[in-house]
Amino acid sequence: MDRNNKYESNGNPAQISFNTSSVPQIARLKNSENVGQTPASPALNIKRYAYSVSQFNESFNPISKTNEEKYEKFKPDLSKNAWIRRFGSLFPITVWLSEYSIKQNLFADILVGILIALFQVPQSN
Repeated sequence: MDRNNKYESNGNPAQISFNTSSVPQIARLKNSENVGQTPASPALNIKRYAYSVSQFNESFNPISKTNEEKYEKFKPDLSKNAWIRRFGSLFPITVWLSEYSIKQNLFADILVGILIALFQVPQSN
């Protein structure tokens, strides 16, 4: 099979086709005269291009093999943006606090906090 055929030579997903009859299986059983005869079962056909290792490496990124490439892949990110992301993951309030609307949400949030405290404290005993 060559690379220029119609089955996934350009990276398209595999073609899947289902072969079933137009009449559902239960209706075929009810309408059949011979009960001992089994209805045709659906078949699944998957057509896709089979790659060799060299063809796969040409088409896709090969796996890194040297120790330097492996080290670069897992090297820790010490940039300023990485530290900001880490700090934001430890303290999520720092991410959304700058966008919080005090005039619209503060009163409702305080009221909901008080109501939850009133309902949860008696239930904790």
